[in-house]
Amino acid sequence: KNNYVKKIKYISETFPLINDEIDISMVKENYNSFFHLLIQEAIKIERRELYASKECAEYFFYFYLREMIEWYMKLKKGNDYNTFCNGKKLEYWCEKEVVKEMSNIYGQLNYESCKNSLYSTLQLYNHITLNVLSLLNSDLTKYEETKDFTIKQVNNIFNANRIIKSQN
Repeated sequence: KNNYVKKIKYISETFPLINDEIDISMVKENYNSFFHLLIQEAIKIERRELYASKECAEYFFYFYLREMIEWYMKLKKGNDYNTFCNGKKLEYWCEKEVVKEMSNIYGQLNYESCKNSLYSTLQLYNHITLNVLSLLNSDLTKYEETKDFTIKQVNNIFNANRIIKSQN
């Protein structure tokens, strides 16, 4: 006979679920990757590569946002808080305000919509990240410098095309 209970028990005891504590190095890696992608997305949008931008945003870009939201909830409610389905189905485990703000981060395949969704995503990400860093009692200086530099670059990317057109 197949005794699945013993097999499951053996697997769960042999390979316990790793529940790493969230530390500042994980958050730094996340926000550095997010801001790097933010600049790439701005370039794609400005080049009118909207489909490529949307594909990248919906996979990589939102992965970093979802991970930060997951850490925020675990820091707020305890490291054992269940963010099931690998952080998906946010409406079941995330704060209602965050879920409400998530509706603004998706855009359509046109320039203005993609640009607005990029800025909305940045706004939500910034809000969540500041909360995570404050819950970790971290110094916000490096994050603020990185964020300000990135926003400046993104604004320059979007404004460069207008400046070139006005000079012609």
